[in-house]
Amino acid sequence: MFPILLARFRCLAAALVISTYSTCLCAQASQAQPSLKTFFQVLVQRYDAKALPRFDDAWKVIEQARTMRPEDIANAIPAILAAWGHPDDNVKGYAFTAIFAISERPDGANLLKPYTRAIAGGLDVPSGRLQGATVMLLARLRPEPDSEAVSLLVAFVKRTDRHPLAQADAFSILLRIAPDNPDLTPALQDFLARPMDERTKEAVINDMANAHTENIVATDYFTRVLENSKEEVRFQAAQASQRMHRDAVRRAQGPLQRTKERPDEAQEVRDAAKEALRQLEAAN
Repeated sequence: MFPILLARFRCLAAALVISTYSTCLCAQASQAQPSLKTFFQVLVQRYDAKALPRFDDAWKVIEQARTMRPEDIANAIPAILAAWGHPDDNVKGYAFTAIFAISERPDGANLLKPYTRAIAGGLDVPSGRLQGATVMLLARLRPEPDSEAVSLLVAFVKRTDRHPLAQADAFSILLRIAPDNPDLTPALQDFLARPMDERTKEAVINDMANAHTENIVATDYFTRVLENSKEEVRFQAAQASQRMHRDAVRRAQGPLQRTKERPDEAQEVRDAAKEALRQLEAAN
């Protein structure tokens, strides 16, 4: 998986774990530690919002997924996915943690791939955080351009009722693994034309840069945001230009040069633009 996105994914996993831990109540501890399958079966079948297991106790079971036999993991996955589809976000959080642990295994992608569509069910939940988690889980399946995961992600980014930060992450992944998908560029064009707050713009800028894309729509967006009225957005764009594909930076060379030379521009923005131009010159 792409290093920057993998780091973000692990941060997201930690955030979901902390959220789950902070909202769950203590349950009675059982004397014998259940199997991974049994833990999730009981969690769903005997669901009680007031008596969810503590995360510490759940983790003692879930961490077994890293070393269990493949056939035992395969046997437990349907029970984990039943929890992933549960309406309680805390239960979903435990399921996410288990799927994440399985995805960390060398054989994790192969074990989870048959359940791609079930995992993708997280794209339909209201929680933007869980939508983003689902995007990253699908990326952990190491999808090919014509895979089911790619089709599901393309359908996700075309929607207008999903969380924009999760969609930006999905675009970043798709621009890397399926840049020639015929639906991708029109979907990106529609997405970038929507109103965005500054936080979303900054996330989109960084996601597009991390994709190292040559996509002309993404490059044009960078060109526009270099002229944005918000200093922080201009800084993010200039800084992100240092990570963009060389041809994309070359197309944005004019706006970067103007940013560098603008006398009333903040020094950190000018320095970021200057560094992007220096890297471009060194690469020529």
